[in-house]
Amino acid sequence: QRLGAEVHSYPDWKGFAVQRNRLLAHARGDYIFFLDADEVMTPAFAQELQAIVRSGAQAVWTIRWRMVAYGRELRYLRAHTKVARLFRRDQILGWTGVVHEEAVLANPDTPRRVMQTPLLHHARDSVRTSLEKMTQYALLGAAKRAAQGQRGGVLRGLLAGGVMFLRMYVLRLGFLCGGAGFLYCLFIGLEA
Repeated sequence: QRLGAEVHSYPDWKGFAVQRNRLLAHARGDYIFFLDADEVMTPAFAQELQAIVRSGAQAVWTIRWRMVAYGRELRYLRAHTKVARLFRRDQILGWTGVVHEEAVLANPDTPRRVMQTPLLHHARDSVRTSLEKMTQYALLGAAKRAAQGQRGGVLRGLLAGGVMFLRMYVLRLGFLCGGAGFLYCLFIGLEA
């Protein structure tokens, strides 16, 4: 506020989609870009973002991440996650979903493009915050499965977690990222 920003605060946490919808209600610009608190824009990313906005293009842009965990960039980790983050204001109706929310578009056939410059994602800064995040995602995931009528269980959890860990650590090269890579892949597996 001291720097002239308009600030809206909603301390009653109702989930990721609800928070994004609340913010969307205040947006007035032609483009909407969502930046999470654990993400950092590099100057190159900011330049690409500004060029897209100046172009006036009609599309939805997804971002890629360069993962940072436990104080180290996970340079060799092949993170294939692409998240829709940049929209023309007239294209986005809102957000849905308890965890890993998705954008609801006015026209589902809107072209999708990928921003070339990755965004720095500080996914994990300590074991403590990893345990907190793991608990949050486990609870949200269980609630989502229950709402869909799906069952969970210990064996299902062990199998899903083991498969996710192996996929991240071996197939996506987490093992090349040292101890930080091991911890990151372990906690992602535990959240599965």
